[in-house]
Formats: sequence, structure tokens, C-alpha cells
Amino acid sequence: MNNSYSLKVSNPPHSKIYGSTNKIMLTVVIALMPALVWSCVRLGLRSLVVSAVCVLSSVLFEFLYQMILRHKTTVNDLSAVVTGMIIAFNMPVAVPIYVPIIACFIAIVVVKQLFGGIGKNLVNPAAAAVVIVGFIWKAQLDPSYVGSKWLVDLDNIEFLSPLTHLKLGEIPSESFFDLFFGNTNGTIGAISIAMLILGALYMFWNKVITWHIPITYIGICAVLFYVTADTGLEFAFTLSSLCAGTLVLGAFFMATDYSTTPMTSQGKIAFGIGCAVLTFVLREYTPLTQDTAIAILIMNVLSRPIDHLLRPKYFGYKKNKS
Repeated sequence: MNNSYSLKVSNPPHSKIYGSTNKIMLTVVIALMPALVWSCVRLGLRSLVVSAVCVLSSVLFEFLYQMILRHKTTVNDLSAVVTGMIIAFNMPVAVPIYVPIIACFIAIVVVKQLFGGIGKNLVNPAAAAVVIVGFIWKAQLDPSYVGSKWLVDLDNIEFLSPLTHLKLGEIPSESFFDLFFGNTNGTIGAISIAMLILGALYMFWNKVITWHIPITYIGICAVLFYVTADTGLEFAFTLSSLCAGTLVLGAFFMATDYSTTPMTSQGKIAFGIGCAVLTFVLREYTPLTQDTAIAILIMNVLSRPIDHLLRPKYFGYKKNKS
């Protein structure tokens, strides 16, 4: 008698609370809204234009790909909307509009759909797209870049971003209040740490994400920045480093992607530690500005080996030697 059986498990994301991917992604979209609203207030309405273009492009590319190949249409799961918003959040407000459109094509078609769609992609689509266009159009992805003056508040983007100051070996002149609440320059969705944390709390409240990756990621980064700072500047350097760039955005909204991160709690913590160490090394010892996205991509590739190494042991179970 054959006692074997097969268990069919759907692709991630999986959730005990929500019944569908659509509801999970809708929660993420809502969580991203405070940062988008603040960006429009601070940098101008072009933040909304770039975000809308990214969302529409991502949805359109996914729909066309699935229609042409006669695959089941999945644009209603809102995953393409989330990808588009995160790509926009990594862009400067005055970026030439073709850059985010190309980034959306790379994310949706190349990184996501060619690997089988949601849950089957090996790396985070938004992170991969940001890294690729960042290497091709480095100047255009600098927050101080002014490619278009339409609907842009030029008074707020004509100075160096906090991350640029840090890359030059300087402490940003802005106060911690300005850095935390977003009275500074930066990419569309990453200038206000307060708005990102507000969105993250909403996701925690809805149990869409857990603390393991983002808190470990940010906490280890804080320790590394503190112990390597010049004497007397430890506190200022640490706070500036945490608020600069897309570190907080990446920790809460990119590194927590279900399908490209470990499944176990131990694996998630190891993943967060790896992201932190890589981000620190890339930021301190390379001229690269997409340090967060690169770190997350590298750890995405390592997430399955991490799960294998840290898989739980089952007591009372003997491995079949045959």
C-alpha cells in the first residue's frame, strides 16, 4: 500500500491573517501613502506624476506581457502597483521620465514575469531595477539632478542630499529634526523617515510584516555607524547615516518582500544582519549610491541557502538512509 501523498502549496506571499495577495498589497499601498503625500508637499507635485507613471507603467507591462503570452491576468493582485510605487520612491523628483519607465519594464518583465510571476522571482524586482538604471544613469538618479522643472519645487532640491554629504566625509548640516521629518532633499519616497515609520507601523498593526528583518537591519546598521564614527561625532554620524538615503525605505518596504526573503525567524534575522553589513560596507567604502538596493539584492540570492542552513530540526524524526 502506498502511503505517500503530495502537498500542493501556492506561491508566496502566504498570510495567516489575509485571504488574498490583493489585501496584503493594498495594505502596503496604504502604508506608502504618507511618504508620498509628504514628498508632494516638500518636493512638488512632480512626485505624484513620477509615482503615477511608475504605477501605470508597471501595471501596463504586466498586463501586456500576460496578454501576449496568454497567461492568466494578475494585475488585480496589486503587486505591480506596489513595485511601481517603490521604484518611484527610489527616484529623484526631477528624474527624466523615461528612466523610471525603463526601470518598471526591467522590474516587471525581466525580473518578475520571465521567472514565472509573483512568488517565483529570485530577487526583489524594484531593487533590481533601481540598481540597473542606477549604473546606467547615475547622474539622473542623484537627488540634486534637475532634469525637468515642471511641477518641481526647485528651492528644495538645489542642495546636496544627506547621503551625498556623508559620501564626501561630511556630517549633513540639517538638524536631526529636519532629517527625521523630511525637511531635506532626497529621493521621492525616502526623505521623511517619520512618514515611512508611520507606514511601517500600519503594516505591523495589520501583521503584514514582522520585526525580524527591518529592526535587525536598522539596529545593526546603527551599531556599525556608531563604532566607526570619529570620536565626538558618534551620535550625529549615526543618526545622519540612518536617515540618509533609502535605508529605512529599504528595511521596511523592500527587504521584507515575502518571496525573496527567508521563511524562518532565524533566517530573517540572519538576512537582516547581512543586509546591514553589506549596506555599511557599500556606503563606507564604495562610491555607489544604491547601497541599500544592492545589499538587498545580494541577500535575496542568499535567502534560500540561509533557509536551508537555519531550517528547524524535527525531534523524533529519523532521516531515511536509503
